Amino acid sequence: MRKIYLFIPALLSLLMVSSCSDTEPGIDMIYTQFSRIQSGDNHLQNHCYENVVAVNWDQFLGDIAEDEVLEIRPSFVTVSNNQGLPLDFVEHAYMNILLGDDPNSPLEMAFRENLPLNTGISFELIPGLADFKNELTDGTFTFRLCLNYYQPAPYTVDPLQVDFGFQAYLK
Repeated sequence: MRKIYLFIPALLSLLMVSSCSDTEPGIDMIYTQFSRIQSGDNHLQNHCYENVVAVNWDQFLGDIAEDEVLEIRPSFVTVSNNQGLPLDFVEHAYMNILLGDDPNSPLEMAFRENLPLNTGISFELIPGLADFKNELTDGTFTFRLCLNYYQPAPYTVDPLQVDFGFQAYLK
């Protein structure tokens, strides 16, 4: 009898979650950028890396008009060391998209705090909830990846690969 009492709430939860999805899957917009961590970078400072990225609206969305897009939300951010050396010295990481030319007006894309000490050659950030439709309709955008370290960077990481993506949802 007790198994039935445990089974019913689990079944109801599953039905509620599966019935909530009435939107179509988004269209992927995936980007890859590269940065460099310098050996000996101070662990007491915030280290930020910025790149200007082409939106490539036509490549991802083809002839879909801007007014047909409901929202564009972050889907993932992965930071990787292609040299095969661990990134276990990184403590906190966050990524922003800068609004226009103003570096003081970032919109958070993803973050991760208290990365484990046994981080391998890559780690994932947790995507934020912001809508980036207005930022991704111009020709370019600027992303900023900021890292804090547990200790000074023990070696140079070149290239530090940053893969990130958005999902564009249509009306």
